[in-house]
Amino acid sequence: WSSATTDLDAMLAAREQPPLAQLPVFGCGHSLGAKILLLLGSDARLAEAIGPRRANVLLSFNNFPARQSVPLLEQAVGLGKDSG
Repeated sequence: WSSATTDLDAMLAAREQPPLAQLPVFGCGHSLGAKILLLLGSDARLAEAIGPRRANVLLSFNNFPARQSVPLLEQAVGLGKDSG
């Protein structure tokens, strides 16, 4: 990975772009990967271990409505409305 990082930084520099370390990082997970990203991001120590994320893209398909698939969804939405 370290040699790839050096090569990517050289390519970005040739295009007058910031180095790889300064680019935003987006997490992307599908199904179980989405749940893992959600859990990792919910604990401060684990979130610090995986590094900062600009955002996470969480995608999963199932045959159930969100109310049944995501425990505490209604409470989380309510908290979001209360904060602003």
